[in-house]
Amino acid sequence: MAAKYCSRSHPCMVGVASTDSHIWRRMMAVREAAEQNIVWLVQSGDSNFWFDNWLGSGPLCQRLENVSDHQVKDFMSQGRWNKKLLLQWVPSRIIDEILKKEPPLLPQCDHMIWKLNQLGAFSLASAFQVIKYASESSFMFSKVWISVLPLKISFFMVRLLRNRLLVVSSLVKFHVQGPSKCFCYLDSQSKTLDHVFSEGEFAQQLWSFFGSAVGVSYLGVGVRSRLAAWWFHCRENGFVHAVLPILFCWQIWKARNRKVFEEREPQLRSVCDWIFRELRDMFNLKFPNRLAEISSWPNYYIAVKFGGGGILHDGNGVMVFAFTVPFREMSSVQAKAKLLLFGVQQCIQCGFVRLHVEVDSLLVVQILQNKAACPWKIWAEMEKIKGCMRFVARVTHWYGGGESSG
Repeated sequence: MAAKYCSRSHPCMVGVASTDSHIWRRMMAVREAAEQNIVWLVQSGDSNFWFDNWLGSGPLCQRLENVSDHQVKDFMSQGRWNKKLLLQWVPSRIIDEILKKEPPLLPQCDHMIWKLNQLGAFSLASAFQVIKYASESSFMFSKVWISVLPLKISFFMVRLLRNRLLVVSSLVKFHVQGPSKCFCYLDSQSKTLDHVFSEGEFAQQLWSFFGSAVGVSYLGVGVRSRLAAWWFHCRENGFVHAVLPILFCWQIWKARNRKVFEEREPQLRSVCDWIFRELRDMFNLKFPNRLAEISSWPNYYIAVKFGGGGILHDGNGVMVFAFTVPFREMSSVQAKAKLLLFGVQQCIQCGFVRLHVEVDSLLVVQILQNKAACPWKIWAEMEKIKGCMRFVARVTHWYGGGESSG
């Protein structure tokens, strides 16, 4: 297939002709859905700079008009990003995004990651979920009708799931010029429903804040994937998981309209405050006499901070030093891997060798012992840790509540 159809062009740029094989035409029909869930794990930098999703935010060819044919490593110089060369090809906002990514210095070839699988390998089961949500919507629609939810919000969710809300991408079909800038401050090339409700900065902050609090992780692309992640996560707190994502979408839409029609900037704090109050009222309606009265909500959501730390102690248990590491939103195993890498690097820099490392993540220990497969999201950290293993005498699992190495 590659030799026949992609010998001169990247797969994402190849068109479809009537003379192409039936299999190839079927592959092209699902290409967009597949590309949204593919990311490249950069190691040596041999992936395509313009057409591969190596940044994790989409291929650059979808965000820029003028592109060429380069590999990622072509923009490297002496083990660092060549900023002068980058300035000749991409705008500064994308350069800032590139500079946040570590330069590809590993000898292994870049390889493709299927984001819907924790291990990064493609599976028919995960691919079926993408197609299932796009074609069978009965499950999704059944979740928007909740007795304590106002009907106007339920009907709003029906329009959202049917892609019937008037955003810029919808207005263009009727030759109507919409706002030139997205309400979430990002320069978006396509102000679609997925951008407004899922991928925009304001939407991501809202989903991430509540998702990290209740343990809902997000895999995939688009608002449907976010809704499905919450609704499939229903366990003991089924009512909360069913209602909250609907309230998120409703508030994002109201914030968008206030910005577009009234030029009022969206405030995350006020939106969170409204969601907490609305959830409390709905909970009282659903489960009367279950909640105690409170005078005010605590301001714990004003400045959300995540982090972790560890301790180095000697053989007698005397502490040598301690460290902390701030985090953005991430899974527990990602946090453990980053903590372990930072702690081991600090010990090596201070001249300590033959370390006995204790980690409270059994998965991390098993990966280092080659007893478990490594999730693709922590692959880079685990490879760096393995590179430091000559300074580590032993790695054991610690049944505790934090991270420790000594």
